[in-house]
This record gives sequence, C-alpha cells and structure tokens, in this order.
Amino acid sequence: MSMEGAAWTSLYHAMHATDERRPFSIATLRRIAAFARPHRRHLVLFLLLSVAGALLAVRHRCWPAGWSTRSSAVRRRRPC
Repeated sequence: MSMEGAAWTSLYHAMHATDERRPFSIATLRRIAAFARPHRRHLVLFLLLSVAGALLAVRHRCWPAGWSTRSSAVRRRRPC
C-alpha cells in the first residue's frame, strides 16, 4: 500500500469511528491551563494584536481613504 493509500485509510477510519467520545472535563481544562501558563504573555499579545488587526480591517472598510473622521462637512458613508 502506498503512503497516500495509508493516509486515506487512516482518515476514513478516523471519520467513521464508532467509539464514544469522552466528555470534556474540568481536569482537561486544568491541563490546558497548566500548559498555557508559561506562554501567557505571548498568548495575550497574540490576542490583542488579532483584535487590533480585525478592528483596523473593519475601520478601513467603513472609512475609505480620503474620508476624514474629523471633518465638519456632512458626508454620506458607505454601509459596512
């Protein structure tokens, strides 16, 4: 059997497995938190930069170049 065939067979069996899934427990959350604890600073920085990037993308879509937010003239905005 080729490597590609083995990969497809594994994928098929994984997708059609009949075993029951275990519930998500508090112990699992504790293990995840323990793993993430040393990486807190990087995770928080990643989340802040992701939110800032998303806000900038929305702002760019709602306020195209040349439209000043401080302009006293009434201008029609495109809907976001």
